[in-house]
Amino acid sequence: MARGKPKGRPRLGGRGRRVQQYKHQAESVGKKLSLAASSYQSKRVQVLRWRREQSKLEEAASAHKEEHKKIGR
Repeated sequence: MARGKPKGRPRLGGRGRRVQQYKHQAESVGKKLSLAASSYQSKRVQVLRWRREQSKLEEAASAHKEEHKKIGR
């Protein structure tokens, strides 16, 4: 039988004997800023389109459960 997690508060001194198996890989700020101009422009156009159609999208989302997915494409 597998041993479960004990009840009570978590350990104060770290993870115990368990070794962490992975490390979080965060992107650096420098890499995020070096976005290609075409990618930046396409995302900007998409966001502006969403703003223009905001009322239409909100109406579709409130009216029917799945209809807003078809309109947003």
